[in-house]
Amino acid sequence: MERRNELHTFANRPAAVQSHLFKSLLPAALVLCVTAAAAQANMEWIRQQWRGHNYREVIAPLKDFLDSLDDNSRDFEPDYMMATALANLTDHRSEGCRYFLAMVHLYNRRQRYPVAGSYVTIQSAMQETCPRELASLDPPPPQPGVSVSPIIMVIKRKDVLQQVRTPAAATAGNAGYYRLQLKHGGQYLDAKYCSNTITLNPASDWENGACQLWRLVPAAGGYYRLQLKHGGQYLDAKYCSNTIALNPGSDWENGACQLWRLTPAGDGYYRLQLKHGGQYLDASYCSSTIGLNPGSDWENGACQLWRLVPAR
Repeated sequence: MERRNELHTFANRPAAVQSHLFKSLLPAALVLCVTAAAAQANMEWIRQQWRGHNYREVIAPLKDFLDSLDDNSRDFEPDYMMATALANLTDHRSEGCRYFLAMVHLYNRRQRYPVAGSYVTIQSAMQETCPRELASLDPPPPQPGVSVSPIIMVIKRKDVLQQVRTPAAATAGNAGYYRLQLKHGGQYLDAKYCSNTITLNPASDWENGACQLWRLVPAAGGYYRLQLKHGGQYLDAKYCSNTIALNPGSDWENGACQLWRLTPAGDGYYRLQLKHGGQYLDASYCSSTIGLNPGSDWENGACQLWRLVPAR
């Protein structure tokens, strides 16, 4: 009988070990899944900013990612977005052109690569922003009786990144939050005195600004919830009407009354489109009354064009 119990214990040991391993590894696996989802959401935000030519906003998050790569690693999309963002900013142009020169040692400059939904080449981008540096890549035409050896200068990604100056970092408590600035007048979307009344305010310091600091919380299908820092409630179209307020978490119409899509409008501005009905967040006739509008052209649309301003 004792021998049988020993055999039974031994036979069940692999199952016990597997159960222990599963329990110990599950938290780590969940952390990896959450981290991957956050990274994907961050990259989608970077793509939206880059497509909207809001280049200055993408430098810091791209630099954080690219700093983790070694000089021989290849990830074309973030490399290209960094090079073009730098090259299109006057105070970063030289760094952008040097970044392109670093890229030509990793990629075929004439090959088409996918970036943010379109196909691009290094060659075309450098023709527009860095023509002198592009010309340096091709040797001069041969001269009769003259032998010319091309000078090959290898520039490394990390060397360029070390010289890139990033915007001042947000204070730790405000990291990841933004003010939503209306194009007309430059005022910010604000929860008045941190209440449920949504209006405009030129620059509130009530609750250290937490009444007009918003966080983009990714949802499925390219939509976001806009979460106010104070209280953590979300920007909501009440029962999918034109009344804009705050709500801790609506499931009306499967949440479509508080799901917003950022639609690029050029020059770094966006329209905020509600999932239900497709209308846009709007300052009625550029006043402080916030509602929805299917597509205003008042003041050339400036009453419903918003810019994301990182909190400091």
